[in-house]
Amino acid sequence: MNDTTEPQILLRWKTTRMLLILWLAAASSGIAPAATGEQAEHGRASDGLYEAIDLGKPSGYTEHNVYAYGINSTSQIVGALQIPTAIPEVASAFVWEDGEMTILPTLPNSPANVAIARAINDAGQIVGWADAYPEPPEGYIGHNSHAVMWEKIDGQWQIFDLDPDGDYHRAEDVNNLSQVAVWYDGSPDNYATAYIWLPEPACDLPEPGMHAIEPDDPKESKSWAINDHGNVAGRSDFQSPPVVWNAWLWECDGQYDSILSLYAEPRDINNDNIIVGAEGIGVYEASVFSYDPYQGWQSITLPTPDSGMSRANALNDPGDVVGWFSADQIERQACLWRDQGDLEYEYFDLNELVPPPTSWVFSEATDINVADEIVGYGLHFGHGRAFLLKPAPDCPADFDGDGWVGSFDLLHLLGCWGQACGDVDGDGDTDTADLLALLGAWGECP
Repeated sequence: MNDTTEPQILLRWKTTRMLLILWLAAASSGIAPAATGEQAEHGRASDGLYEAIDLGKPSGYTEHNVYAYGINSTSQIVGALQIPTAIPEVASAFVWEDGEMTILPTLPNSPANVAIARAINDAGQIVGWADAYPEPPEGYIGHNSHAVMWEKIDGQWQIFDLDPDGDYHRAEDVNNLSQVAVWYDGSPDNYATAYIWLPEPACDLPEPGMHAIEPDDPKESKSWAINDHGNVAGRSDFQSPPVVWNAWLWECDGQYDSILSLYAEPRDINNDNIIVGAEGIGVYEASVFSYDPYQGWQSITLPTPDSGMSRANALNDPGDVVGWFSADQIERQACLWRDQGDLEYEYFDLNELVPPPTSWVFSEATDINVADEIVGYGLHFGHGRAFLLKPAPDCPADFDGDGWVGSFDLLHLLGCWGQACGDVDGDGDTDTADLLALLGAWGECP
């Protein structure tokens, strides 16, 4: 922070007083500056509140909804733009960084133009899947997809097929060792199979590339998530009959731990080997799976405000969990389960953590990073959009983010008069109380 002398503060105040006089003169003549069209909805400086950012979308994608699926520690976000009703499916993978969305390339010689980005690690490597052929084989009803990785090389995003000689793979997650959780998408004669993809020999596996890691004798299995130890969380279906399924943890040394809960499905794993997902049949509930050395695997059902369905999609290393809850099993609301310690969790509806008024309806939260930034999707002004929720700033009157409350912040507030975009005190509008709060905070942010 810069040091500020008393004469400098006096000069700033005199400048602002003059600007205020000029603004009042402009207001009386009807030419006061309009409110700025910021993408962020500014939250007040209060613990637990967020500001919401619309990731937007490039021109030419007017019919597409936007879905964010992953975020890394440097706030890079990945997902897909999709037309919900399109048959066959139309989807374009994207990365959002520094406020800009970039469409990621598809596999060459594939006019199908279907690609989805599912996860990104801290090095900026992105994984997902992309269609590899213009038409699927006869009798196959699904994606003719290949697991892919995107990397930025010399400033350009490039796509790499993780298994050029294979078919029907999907990459779901990537860790900071560039190891990838993959599953085989099936075909008319095969069920899904869990894989790990390695860039180099690791985990007692002598070769790089694809390795099947499913437990013994499943009907099918899927790898969903991988942590920085190379441990993979997945799900297997077993033909009893009837078909039952359970979650498992494959450790990098090749050992399995079956999570002793029928009808459990994992979605994410952190570096403490805590797994989140859902369990149940028909109506399922968001759950946390944790290993106790004395009692084995324990299943904790996450709290919700009412009966209904829920699912946990992701968690960070501090242990906070995001996902969705639905009271009527139709309409979803994005939610956060805050870790209170000792595997106790408190439920929050994310729609209530952005101060009103807001033009958002948050439907599903899909990922959370170590900085407590949350991504997902919902409706913004009635349109399907992806969101980034960032913890609300500790200096709510610093609208331009320069670490000071000064003249430009005052002009912003005055331009927002009567609207929400200049709200400092959190009451949902911009009025005299906000002006007094801004003037009271004048100078360097604490």
